[in-house]
Amino acid sequence: MATQEPGQQTSLTALPRLEDLPKSGDGYDTEKVRDAFEAFRRHSAQLQAQLRVLQAASRSGQSVEPTGHAVRMDSLHLIRAASEYADTIEADAQKASEAQLSKTEEEVRGRRREQQDREAEIERYRQESERQRAEMLNNARNEARELLANANRDATQELREAEAKGSLSAVGLKWSDKGTFTKTLPVPSFTTPSVISNPSTSDGIPIWRWNPVPGAVSYDITLTCPSGSQCSNGNGFDTTAVVATHLTGTKPLTWQVRANFPTVANGSPSSAVHGAYTSPVSFQRTISAPANPVTAVQNLTNFSMSWDPKAGAKQYLVEVSSSQAVNATGAFSSTVEKITTDTTAAAPTLLAIGGSTYLNGGTLYWHVAAKDADGNVGSYTSVQTLTLPAKLVATSSKAALVKKVNTSVTITVKSAQGSLISNASVKVSGAGVATKTQKTGAHGTTTFKLHPTKKGKVTVTATKSGAQTATMTITVS
Repeated sequence: MATQEPGQQTSLTALPRLEDLPKSGDGYDTEKVRDAFEAFRRHSAQLQAQLRVLQAASRSGQSVEPTGHAVRMDSLHLIRAASEYADTIEADAQKASEAQLSKTEEEVRGRRREQQDREAEIERYRQESERQRAEMLNNARNEARELLANANRDATQELREAEAKGSLSAVGLKWSDKGTFTKTLPVPSFTTPSVISNPSTSDGIPIWRWNPVPGAVSYDITLTCPSGSQCSNGNGFDTTAVVATHLTGTKPLTWQVRANFPTVANGSPSSAVHGAYTSPVSFQRTISAPANPVTAVQNLTNFSMSWDPKAGAKQYLVEVSSSQAVNATGAFSSTVEKITTDTTAAAPTLLAIGGSTYLNGGTLYWHVAAKDADGNVGSYTSVQTLTLPAKLVATSSKAALVKKVNTSVTITVKSAQGSLISNASVKVSGAGVATKTQKTGAHGTTTFKLHPTKKGKVTVTATKSGAQTATMTITVS
C-alpha cells in the first residue's frame, strides 16, 4: 500500500468549511464565498503538482513507492467536498428564495385586504348617502303633499262658506302684501377686471378708458369745467374709450362715465335706462414749452431766435427783455418786444431794430411759449441769452483845443447804458497831432497830451473786441 510523506500533506491548502462562511442577509457573504472557491482552486493545483513530482521521480528510476492510491483518494475527497459545498450553497439559495417569495406573497395579500376594506368602506358611505338622499326626498314630497292638501281644504271651505252666503262672485283668493324689488345697475369700473390708469395731466388730448360693463349697450360721458370754460358732454358711445375732438386751455376739469342698458316695452326695444355715474376723475391739461431754443447772431441787425416745432401749437409767443425778472405766470416783468409768429423762428421787427435797445447792444434775454387754437399761452422755455455788440460812447474832457498849445485831454469810454469800459483802445489823429493809441484803465479813461499844429478837428476813435466802434471829434481853433 502506497503512503505519502507527512511533509507533503501539511503543505496542502486547507479545504474551506461551510461552517466557517459568515452569513449576510438571506445568504452568505459574497467575498467569503469567493475566497472559499479560491482556496479550493489552490488545493487542486497543489494536488496536481504533487502528482507530477511523483510521476517524474518514477521515470528517473529512483526508488519511490507508488502513490497512485493516495492521489486517487485525495481526488475523491476533494470532489466529495466540492459536491457537498455546492449542494449546501444551492440549498441555502433555495431557502432564501423561498423566504423572499413568501414575504412578497404576504405583502401582496396584505395590500389586497387593505384595498378590499377600503372598497367596502366606500360602498358603505355610498349606501348611507343614497339612504339619506332618499329619506330627504320622501320627507319633502310628504311635506309638499300635506301643504297642498291643507290649501285645497281651506279653499274648499271658503267656497262653501261663500255659497252659503250667496256671494260667490264677490269672493276670491287674497293677495299677499305688496313687496318691493330694486335692481341696482352696475357702474363702470377702472380697476375690475383690469386696472386702467387714466392720465391726470397731459400736454396733448388724452384717451379716457374704462372696463366694459356686462349687459351695457352704450356709455355717456359728462364733463365738469371751471367757471368761464365751455364743456360739451358725449352720449351713446358704443366703445369703452373716448377721445375729445377739441381740447384747449390749461384749467382743470373732471369727467365721469355711466353705462346704458336696454329695455323692452310691449315686446319691442325701448329707450335705454341709465346707470349711475362713476366718481369724478380729475384732469389737468398743460401746454409745455417748446424744445431746443437756439440763438443765432450774425451782427447787430442780423440775428434770430428759433426752436423745435410743438404738437398742438397754433402760434408761438416770443418775449425779449433787458432783464431776467419774470412774474407769476412766467412772463418777463418788462419787455423790449413781444413777437407772435406761426413759425418756429423769430427776428425783431424793423421798428424794434430802429429803437435804441437793440442798437445799444449788450446782453438781452428771450424766451418762447406755445399758444393753442384759442390763444391760451403755455409754459415758457428757460431764459435764453441774446448778446449783441455793445455800443461804445467816447467823451472828452476838452470841448476844443488851441493850435500850437499843449493840452492834456482825458477820454472816457462808456457803454450805451453808462457802464465804464476798461481796456478799450483809444486812438487820436488829425489837426497835426501825432497819432497815438492808448488803453483805458479800470475807470474807463485814458489821458493824452495833444499839440495840434493846425486848425481843424482831432478825431477820437474808441474800439474794443466784440463792441461797436465809437467816434468823436475835438475842434482845433
